[in-house]
Amino acid sequence: MNINFIKNYIDTQPIKIVEIDWVKMTLKYLGITECQKRTKADPEELVRAYLMKRFIEG
Repeated sequence: MNINFIKNYIDTQPIKIVEIDWVKMTLKYLGITECQKRTKADPEELVRAYLMKRFIEG
């Protein structure tokens, strides 16, 4: 899976809802308590983070 599109999109958005460590491939959701157990940045979780950003921004 090519994650460059998702990486560029998440990194350039002014509203931060997810913090991703691209070297360790881990993530942390900011201000969202239901997703805190998800910390591995696998392809499924990266897509989830991308969609959450899109929904929040409208």
